[in-house]
Amino acid sequence: MLLVADPVVARSAIETLFRSKGMAISDIQVGQPTLENTFVATLRALGEDTRSEAFPGDHDHGHLRGRIAIGATNLTKHFGSFTAVKDVNIHISYGEVYGLLGANGAGKTTTIKMLCGLLAPTSGQMQLAGRLAACARRLSASNSGTCPRNSRCMTI
Repeated sequence: MLLVADPVVARSAIETLFRSKGMAISDIQVGQPTLENTFVATLRALGEDTRSEAFPGDHDHGHLRGRIAIGATNLTKHFGSFTAVKDVNIHISYGEVYGLLGANGAGKTTTIKMLCGLLAPTSGQMQLAGRLAACARRLSASNSGTCPRNSRCMTI
């Protein structure tokens, strides 16, 4: 998978590169960007560095124990008359690892988009790093991370 700004230009560049190496291409498909693609592109647009520390990192959160790192109270998202997320309450303390599990269509991705500042909630309150939602977009770039199941991408 390649993440590109202009699919037509990228297709031409790929075809030229492959031809120069004597390789044949049977098919190139253009698809819509995923949540992960959008998140990385948003970080780049904000001027944030998308690289991370070597894993495992050593982060002393001892002084923050008991405080909420990521929170949502009665978080709701409507798309017209359809309710995608209804009254979600999440309170994740510093140092905790948290996963959202559920069936397709349960609202996991919509919830993550709201918590990352990529989608505005219809109602409810969010907090990231001790600050309310007004700061969520800027804070999410430097204080949270997601691990999607399909997280491979390259840029050219």
